[in-house]
Amino acid sequence: MVSPKIFLPIKSSKFFFTLIIFLCFFLCILQTDQAYAGSSEWNPAGLEQRTINALVIDPLNPNTLYAATASGGVLKSTDRGATWLAFSTGLAEEAVFALAVHPTNQDILYAGTSSGSIFKTADGGAHWTIEKTGFSNSDVLTIAIDPQNPLILYAGTSAPYMLSKGGGIFKRIEAEENWYPVDQGLTNNTVFALAIDPVNSNVLYAGTDGGGVFKSVNGGAKWNSASIGLISKTIFTLRVNPTKPNTLYVGTGKGVFKSIDYGAAWTAAKTGLPEDDILALAIDPKSSNILYAGTRRNGIFKSRDGGMKWSSMNTGLTNLLVRTLVIHPWDTTILYAGTSGGGIFKIDQKAIKDKK
Repeated sequence: MVSPKIFLPIKSSKFFFTLIIFLCFFLCILQTDQAYAGSSEWNPAGLEQRTINALVIDPLNPNTLYAATASGGVLKSTDRGATWLAFSTGLAEEAVFALAVHPTNQDILYAGTSSGSIFKTADGGAHWTIEKTGFSNSDVLTIAIDPQNPLILYAGTSAPYMLSKGGGIFKRIEAEENWYPVDQGLTNNTVFALAIDPVNSNVLYAGTDGGGVFKSVNGGAKWNSASIGLISKTIFTLRVNPTKPNTLYVGTGKGVFKSIDYGAAWTAAKTGLPEDDILALAIDPKSSNILYAGTRRNGIFKSRDGGMKWSSMNTGLTNLLVRTLVIHPWDTTILYAGTSGGGIFKIDQKAIKDKK
């Protein structure tokens, strides 16, 4: 028996075809919404239960990250934080406070440790050698590399607890053998933060513990106070706008402050921020009105208007003590956060609607 052939009327065929298209469109929207929701959350990116003091991204290959830890030396990821390996051969100190990567040679990094030591690697962290030791019994808290002349380096240090001597700022020109102090005019010798003007690298800024901000216009030879308007003189972090170097931001014990005149005066930029220590700041290199702030007790906040207003962005962030923030240099929707005791978190904001 031959089955009868069934023919759909032309109108029915058009309706059926339209229905198929609609269903495909609906499924695409559903998948987009699901990806949308997932991307708006922080996700763990390794080193759980570790304290992360510093994070840096390879400027030439941003899939590669380095993490400085409080008790495990330096670790490296080559897959955007999916996996990490210890890269500490030759690194005598397990407590690493600072990391800096060479701007044009990604194999060269410097690590600042406790007990006044700076180590250097020339092979992407595989081997480290001592660069400097004995900064007057100081801890090396921050390292800055001159972006225009990477042979020039600066180190911000502090005296260990209960010791009255040590600390300050040191400078090295790699053609020379030694680091030497550059702290004339500096009235506080615990330096948490250093920043270099991206246009004129003779201009430097230093954030201190209780002494406010200091500025040098001659490569560190002399420093002057630059703290007018700051209600807190404890400066945990300091950033210069990469496209408008007259604009600076500091994270203090009383929120974020902003200067639009090269540090001559500061105003509060903390609407929406809690009363908390601001331990980390990051500026979007492609859209410098977008800022991120990491706090001691309240997680991470974002500003889309140059610090005028802030909003919380903590979904998925299970550790709210944020010590360091770093932005992917090419895809600035990707942000990494290093926490105290909670490892590293990552967020990809490509699909997040920018609600204003």
